[in-house]
Amino acid sequence: MDCARASQLLHGYLDSELDAVHVEEIEAHLAACSACATQQAQELKLRSVLQAHAARHAAPARLRRQILTSVRSAQTTQRLRHWFPAGWLQFGGSLAVAVLLSSAITYFAIQPGSADRVTDEVVATHVRSLITQRLTDVESSDQHTVKPWFNGKVDFAPLVKDLAEQGFALVGGRLDYIDGRPVAALLYRHRQHWISVFMWPDPSGQNSAARSFSRRGYDVTQWSGGGLRFYMVSDIAAAERSRLVTLLRGESGSP
Repeated sequence: MDCARASQLLHGYLDSELDAVHVEEIEAHLAACSACATQQAQELKLRSVLQAHAARHAAPARLRRQILTSVRSAQTTQRLRHWFPAGWLQFGGSLAVAVLLSSAITYFAIQPGSADRVTDEVVATHVRSLITQRLTDVESSDQHTVKPWFNGKVDFAPLVKDLAEQGFALVGGRLDYIDGRPVAALLYRHRQHWISVFMWPDPSGQNSAARSFSRRGYDVTQWSGGGLRFYMVSDIAAAERSRLVTLLRGESGSP
């Protein structure tokens, strides 16, 4: 197994989703490859940070009703007590609770819509880049160096602008993986703040106004234009965030 394949399987390995054959292969690779072992340690650290700061949501009324209904149904097994040993019924009750809890966890795992899921992905990727210090794959303030670097790595031409004179210095670019596909990520710096701008093709081809919202202490701005979809993650002030979006879109007015 090479490093590229190990990287693809790492998340499945950490989530215990791989079969025994692939588990054996990736564990052998991690034992022999210090770079991939370091990546594993970084992923585990990131998961710990996200688990500590992730938002918590109350169960919807519909889910609560479904769980209560299932519990009441399980209670009807008490009428069969004279057919089965008490220990079997206790085991069955515990199993029912475990199944219900598993169903509830699965429900919340798949509940967020596509837009919310992508937003969580870009924030997690931005945070991971800060934690692991993998800020860029190509470090340069020259847009004519950064843009060609993506040739052959993504199937589109990313929008790369050097905005140092406007207060947003281009630091470089990196390759990331969002929404099931490779994406281009540009890193900008504004004073002491890091800003990640993710982009990939937009199938709709439509232009959309910028929308901003918060996730885990970061501000996310999303818009579409020029055949691309953009997500910008930062912790800069709203006015500066709006100005940067305007500069990236090449507009004279507010986004």
